Amino acid sequence: MNNKIEILEDLESKRRTYLLGFIVFFGIWQLGMLGTWYFKEVLPNSIYIVFGVLLLVGSFGWVWVSYLLLKINKIFKQNPGFCKLFNDERESNIKYKSSFYGLMTVMTLSFVLTVLFLLGKEWFGIDFSIYSGQFVAHLTGVTAILSTIIAYYHLSKD
Repeated sequence: MNNKIEILEDLESKRRTYLLGFIVFFGIWQLGMLGTWYFKEVLPNSIYIVFGVLLLVGSFGWVWVSYLLLKINKIFKQNPGFCKLFNDERESNIKYKSSFYGLMTVMTLSFVLTVLFLLGKEWFGIDFSIYSGQFVAHLTGVTAILSTIIAYYHLSKD
């Protein structure tokens, strides 16, 4: 029995560490993608190379952390009793709350982008309508994923 408790504590510790790595590497990967895909024409070559390096480092790191998370998933599949311990009512509430925070973040981002597209030229002298719909969709998707996972990480720390 004591061995199972140690395994559970180790799994929880690894899961939080790997989740933090997932947040960091996914964020770096997506920052590199946004910089290299959408701003190639306006960035100096040296900054474009930095975004390219971020893209490579982030993508390799994200793949590595995803592999580690899949290893934890394999342990859960081998021990179905662990799943019930990790998916209790508290965990379900944390998932719902983090989804809510992710939704609110995306709604806020949508409002800010709408205001910038409509009034950006008058208020800031910048024509934000030059950004493509693909860029806005990409940014919204990344924001939805990261804000939800960051909220989950923060809420599950206790």
